[in-house]
Parts: sequence; C-alpha cells; structure tokens
Amino acid sequence: MGKLATKKIWLVTLTIIGVLLMSTPTFAANQVEADGTVIADKEHLDILNSLRGTNVSYGEVIEKVFPEAAAMIPEEILADMYKQPFCWDSSKSEITFTNEPLETPELNSVGAKSAPLILYTGGSSIGIGNPITFESDTVITFPSGYRVPFISAVSLLYKQGETDCIASATKSYNNASAAVATGKKFNPSTGTYRTQGSHYIVFPEGYVTPYTTFGTASTWQTYP
Repeated sequence: MGKLATKKIWLVTLTIIGVLLMSTPTFAANQVEADGTVIADKEHLDILNSLRGTNVSYGEVIEKVFPEAAAMIPEEILADMYKQPFCWDSSKSEITFTNEPLETPELNSVGAKSAPLILYTGGSSIGIGNPITFESDTVITFPSGYRVPFISAVSLLYKQGETDCIASATKSYNNASAAVATGKKFNPSTGTYRTQGSHYIVFPEGYVTPYTTFGTASTWQTYP
C-alpha cells in the first residue's frame, strides 16, 4: 500500500473518531461539598423529577440522582436500599420512632445494656432568605451518640404551585449517629417554599427493624 493511501486511511479514521467523540453525550457531575454532601445539578434534578410520585426505592433514587453518593456506599447496604421505598411527602416536620432488640438484652460487665432501645428522629426545615437554606436530618437521639451501620438523608426543596423539585441534596455516613443534608437556593423568585426529606437508617443486627425509610416536610414559608 502506498504512502498516499495510508495517509488517506489515517485521515478517515481520525475523522470517524472525531465524529464519535462529538456525538457521545456528556453527563455533568453533581457538586460534592467538602463534608461529603452531594448537590444535584440540573440534569440530575430532571431525573429526580421524572421519578417523583412513582413507587421507586431509596436505592434507585440514590444511584440515579446522586451517583457520587452511591459510589461511597457499601454494596450490601445499597442492595438493601432497593427494598425500601423513597418517601416523597409527609405532613410532619419532625418525627421520632423507636427500635427494640429482638431479645431482652443482658447487662455487660459494666452494667450497660449491650443492645439498647434506640430512638431515632428525622426532620426537615427551611430558612427563608437569599439564599434559601433547605435541610433534612436523620439522627439517633438515644442513646446519645449511638452509632448505626449506615444513616442517610435526602433533602428536597419545592416551590408552591410547581410540581418539580427545584433543588436537592443528600448526605450519608457509615458507622455514624447522624446525617444532615443541607442545600442552598440562591436568588429565589418571590413565592412560598417548603423542604421535604426522605430518611434511611440501617440498624445493627438483632433489632426488630433491620432498616427503615420515612419522610418529613417543613411548613411552607414565603420569600421575601
């Protein structure tokens, strides 16, 4: 094969590669804060809103909307997330539950129960201003500082009169007692806003409830 023919083949090959690169869709990454909070960008918000109101699991929302957060979650925990529904709405801004051991715990050598009764709380709040601050937290309230294998919160900001979520953030921890998902909406338009939260906890082995999801929602607040 002559040099001219070889050169033509290379030119055609490079042209094809260039076309493929230009036609390959790019997908923007979410913003990841220094503390591990993941903030959904416009493209991932669109995915979230396409899932809204459907019988979707907590795991599916995390993987599709917050892939950066999903990458930090152990596979077995992520698999269990697919067994629990994502909570889209609630009428309570804060709610507390209890979880009991399957068997009556025995006292250990220092007289403390090795498998205590667990109280856990979820809440959603909103701070009106510029920016609007929206926040949802999942907390083990008793025993104080008690760590569970996994704890997570997703916070969603809504404007009254609009169906779609306009901002969202998530925060997850392994071996922790709290997860607080906080986000900000800069330069909001005049209107009334509310925060909704979806919460997820994995408990230690030996408890009546192995893992759970539940929802919360703040009151509506008007800006400015």
